[in-house]
Amino acid sequence: MVNDRYRLGDVIGTGGMSEVYRATDSLLGRDVAIKMLRPEMARDVNFRERFRKEAQNSGRLNHPNIVAVYDTGEADEDGMAIPYIVMELVHGRTLRDLVREDGPLSPREAAQVLIPVAHALQASHDAGIIHRDVKPANIMITNTGQVKVMDFGIARALDDSTSAMTQTSAVIGTAQYLSPEQAQGKPADARSDVYALGCVLYEAVTGHAPFEGETPFAVAYQHVQEEPNAPSESLDPDSLTPTERVNLDAVVLTSMAKDPMDRYQSAQEFGADLERMSSGNVTRAAQMHIADDEPSAHSQPEDSTRVAAMHPATTTMDPQPAAAAGVPVAAPGVASADIDERDGARKSRPWMKWIAIILAIALAGLLIGFAFDYWNTSQQRQAEQEQDQQSQANMVTVPDVEDRPRSEVIAELEDLDLLVTVNEE
Repeated sequence: MVNDRYRLGDVIGTGGMSEVYRATDSLLGRDVAIKMLRPEMARDVNFRERFRKEAQNSGRLNHPNIVAVYDTGEADEDGMAIPYIVMELVHGRTLRDLVREDGPLSPREAAQVLIPVAHALQASHDAGIIHRDVKPANIMITNTGQVKVMDFGIARALDDSTSAMTQTSAVIGTAQYLSPEQAQGKPADARSDVYALGCVLYEAVTGHAPFEGETPFAVAYQHVQEEPNAPSESLDPDSLTPTERVNLDAVVLTSMAKDPMDRYQSAQEFGADLERMSSGNVTRAAQMHIADDEPSAHSQPEDSTRVAAMHPATTTMDPQPAAAAGVPVAAPGVASADIDERDGARKSRPWMKWIAIILAIALAGLLIGFAFDYWNTSQQRQAEQEQDQQSQANMVTVPDVEDRPRSEVIAELEDLDLLVTVNEE
C-alpha cells in the first residue's frame, strides 16, 4: 500500500528514471497507474525536482488526448521519500509497439492517429508547456481507438529557462526524435515538438526512424547536419497515388525542416495538414511544393504564345488552338491585304517595342541572378568539402588502453600528440 490508499500491482512500464505500476485506489475503488521514481534516482535532487515538475506540468493539462493526472505525493521506503504520480490507467498499445507488431501504417492511417496528438500538443503549448520528448513510445492507442499522449517527464514551461535543473538537462530527449536546436543545446519551443512529431510520422509510415546510427551522438549529428530522405522512397511506388506521395513527402519534410522558421509554426497548423492528408485532399505543404515547381513548368507555353503573338505573319498555327490561347489568327478566306493592314497597325505602335525591351532586360536580370546564386552555392559547397577534409585530417583514433602498462599507454598517446592526464582512485 502507498500512503494507505493505493494498492500496487504489477509493473506495466519502465523508463530511465521511473517505473509504472498498475494499482487500485482503495478510497475510490478505481484502477489507476502509479509512476514512481526509482530509489537510486530519488537520492539526486535534480531528478526529484524534474519528477516534481512532471507532476505539476501534467496536472495543469486537461485534455481528452492527454493522460490525466489524479494525485501526487511521496511514499516512504526504507526511510527514503520516493515521489510518485497517480495517473489515468490506459488500456492499449503504444504506437511503437503497434508499428513493430503490425507493420507500418498507411499515410492516411498514420495521419488519423497523429491528428489527436497534434491537438494534445497544441493544448500543451497553449498552457505554456512544451513536451520535448515526443516519440512513438509516448503515444498510446487505447483498445477503443482513442489516442493519448503521456510522459511529460522532461517537459518544461516556456518561461522556465533559468533554473539549474533546466540548464543541466537542455539536451534531454530520445535521439531519434531530437530537433536540431535541442541537439545543439539551444532553447526548445513549440516547433521543436512539431519536428519530433514529424519524425514520428516518418517512422509510422516507413517502419524506421529518419536518422539511425550506432550512438545517440551520431544520430543527433545527423539531425543537425543532414537532410532526411523523402519517406516515399522507402515505400512501394505502387502503394501510393501521386497525390498521396506528394502529400506525405511535403508534410514530413516541412515538419522536419532544419530551420524552425521553415516548419509548421504550430501543432495546430500541422494538425490541419494531417486532417487534409487523412481525407485525401491536397495539403498546404504540398500546395507550396507544387507552387514552387509551377513557374518552370509553364514558362515554355507562355514563351511560345508570346512569340506567336508578336510574329503572326511568320508563325504557322492551327486556328482553333491558337484562338483558344488568345492569339489572333486569320480565318480561311480572309484577304492578305487585311493581314498586311493589321501588320502595319502593329508596326505603328512603338510602345510594344519598349515593352519587349523591358521584358528582355528583366529576363537577363533573372538569368544573371540565377547564375550568381549557382556560383555562390558551388563556392559554399567547395568550402564545406574543404572543411570536412580538414576535420577528417585532424581526427585521431584513440587506441585501446585498458589493462595495459601505464608507461606504454602514455608513450603511445603522446606519440599521437594527445595531452595525457592520469587520475588515481
